[in-house]
Amino acid sequence: MLQTKGGFAQARDNLMQAYCVTTGSNWELPLDYGNYSLLQSIENGRGVYRSGNTVFAVDKLGKTKEIIALPILSALQSGRATLGRYAEGLFYCSFQTDSEHVLAPGFYDITGRKVIDLSEYKHWEDFVFSDGYGVLRLSNPQGVGYYTVIDKSGKKMFEPRRTPSWPGAGQGVGGRTDYASIYTKCGMIMIVESPGLQRSWTILNATGNTVAEFGNGYTLSNYSEDVALVVGKDKIYYIDKTGKRLF
Repeated sequence: MLQTKGGFAQARDNLMQAYCVTTGSNWELPLDYGNYSLLQSIENGRGVYRSGNTVFAVDKLGKTKEIIALPILSALQSGRATLGRYAEGLFYCSFQTDSEHVLAPGFYDITGRKVIDLSEYKHWEDFVFSDGYGVLRLSNPQGVGYYTVIDKSGKKMFEPRRTPSWPGAGQGVGGRTDYASIYTKCGMIMIVESPGLQRSWTILNATGNTVAEFGNGYTLSNYSEDVALVVGKDKIYYIDKTGKRLF
């Protein structure tokens, strides 16, 4: 019987993902996480976690190695470290004080080497890579949303485009703006717009070209093994990465 002390756990590659020490009936996780650390997603028997002002890599035997030393602030300073999920050999990390980034935001590999520098962007959302690509969502100083796709070298596949949006539910003066959901899988980008009870899908390839569009009345799955499932009112079929109907 698996038990956790003060947190939750998930198993993958013989490692436990937990907020605390996790024990089983006859073994104990070989890591002491402390009070403020979290083992990030585990891939191929490796993961990353932060303890205090240090980011560590860890293998499935519990062996750790310091890979990034975060800044130590004075008592008069405050800062926020962000450590993203480890996926496809990369993880996001940054450290920001009240006034500036003292550790420039970017993606790092398991050795702590920065692979992608995101310091040119001022407003963005954290993301992970999937099948070699990631959706970089940005906003300008006025809060207007944009998106693009980058590969694992940091190359932009197309110039940022305005994210589809619509008026959301009113909250205070002027209400709010809701934005489309954007996913990437198998080198394809799926944009889902859902204003009110309506829903529509736009499918792009990695370079930003539209390959298919579906209006209200359809439901699509994300791509898996290079095909996506399309469910209509009276038909169900698959499409390939060119948008062609298969069967």
